[in-house]
Amino acid sequence: MLNSGEVDAMVGDRSIVMGCMNDDRSILPGEFAIQDYAAATGKQSGLYSQLAAAMAARLADGTVDMLIAKWGN
Repeated sequence: MLNSGEVDAMVGDRSIVMGCMNDDRSILPGEFAIQDYAAATGKQSGLYSQLAAAMAARLADGTVDMLIAKWGN
């Protein structure tokens, strides 16, 4: 809606708002609240160990820090 001009302003998750930025837009200073994110799998899906390993690897190799630096926290 921001991109189409239907609205003049928006409030949203910083990573989503960053995807809407251009030279004519700015983000107000400050924040409303810090959000915690989580991932869930079915108890019997077998994905838990794969997901946990992938997340641990991305935390350890700096990928998460790079994404936070690029898109905000």
